[in-house]
Amino acid sequence: MRVLHVIPDVNGGGASKGAYRIHQAVTAEGIQSELLVLRNPSNEPNTYAALVGLGGWLKRKRYKSKERHIKKQMDDLITDNPALHSYGLTSVELLPLINRSDADIIHLHWIIHMLTIEEIAQITKPIVWTFADMWPICGGEHYVLDDSPSARFRVGYLSNNQPAYERGADYNRFAWERKRQQWGNKFFHIAACSHWLAQCAKASPIFTQSHIEAINYPLDTNLFRPYSRQSSRDKFQLPHDKKIILAGATGGVNSLYKGGDLLRDAVNALAHDKKNDIVVALFGASDDRSSNCTLPVYPIGPIEEETTLAQLYSSADIFVMPSRQEAFGQVASEAQSCGIPVVAFNHGGAMDIVDHQKTGWLATPFDPKNLAYGINYLIDQKINGVDFAAPARERAIKLFSSEQIGKKYCALYEKCLSRHA
Repeated sequence: MRVLHVIPDVNGGGASKGAYRIHQAVTAEGIQSELLVLRNPSNEPNTYAALVGLGGWLKRKRYKSKERHIKKQMDDLITDNPALHSYGLTSVELLPLINRSDADIIHLHWIIHMLTIEEIAQITKPIVWTFADMWPICGGEHYVLDDSPSARFRVGYLSNNQPAYERGADYNRFAWERKRQQWGNKFFHIAACSHWLAQCAKASPIFTQSHIEAINYPLDTNLFRPYSRQSSRDKFQLPHDKKIILAGATGGVNSLYKGGDLLRDAVNALAHDKKNDIVVALFGASDDRSSNCTLPVYPIGPIEEETTLAQLYSSADIFVMPSRQEAFGQVASEAQSCGIPVVAFNHGGAMDIVDHQKTGWLATPFDPKNLAYGINYLIDQKINGVDFAAPARERAIKLFSSEQIGKKYCALYEKCLSRHA
């Protein structure tokens, strides 16, 4: 069986990282797995770069010209939603490469600017699609905070339900209607990266014809393993006599969706309770803001090497993922695999990762005081001899190991091929 994964790059953000881990997991299970990326600076094996040579330069030039033109036309939508918006109108012309490939299955991941909405509908081969965020079920938004019964992705993007935080032309409705028209009668085998996202997808009027299931992102649990706490703290120049709260994401946590403000409020609540033996370490961004935090903050910055990241996790007492909306949350599964309990909100992908009061704490959404309470709880329980490290590590191996997830994807590939036989 030959599978072609379509992803922007190998070393990009969380979605690209997850896609590459899926590629590695299914390869280990005997699948002939290949990657179609925009560029391949790392010379990764079994990887084909689409934008190389003169042809690639011309494709990029045409794409950039179209994108500038569309942005000028669509600048009259004003929204308070800070999430990335993509309307699926431009691409780098990958469709001919995909349809001419000798792959048995096309595995889509995060495909913004790689394929238009219409081009996805024109793929002639069986499709498996890993949903890494909410974009396939929304309009142009990659995330929305509203997942209530009346959310637009559930009831439809109607002429009378544009949210109050948007003003101007309803381009999100325009994108959603195109998705419904193009994809509504097309059969996809969808793997949402969490049970929460799978439930959202099942509620979408767009994908009523498709097979939808939840398959979490895989993890190399041999790489993400516990390291010596003492040597890990030495490596990052972190204090040995303090409790360390660690938080971070690929681009840092200082955004609405990543919940940097909620983390700050939780940390300040801990300081108010005179928890002067706690410090905070942040990774993922070179400009982590700490001016409004009343506890000492150690900015670690971006980390590229996964072994180094595993060592950083091992330096911590608790990992906090304060996200308001997280499709899965690979940082949390990575931390647990290193034996570090996780505090997160009881919402979204975190519900798949954290076993409440056994491998961490699921706080009331989106209450920073309860987030702080969870941190306090884990610290106090650890002082009293309760072991969170072993259950956290065991849960990661059981649920997220590459072997477990690789087998699930192989089963999904078999379902996909059998339907199209």
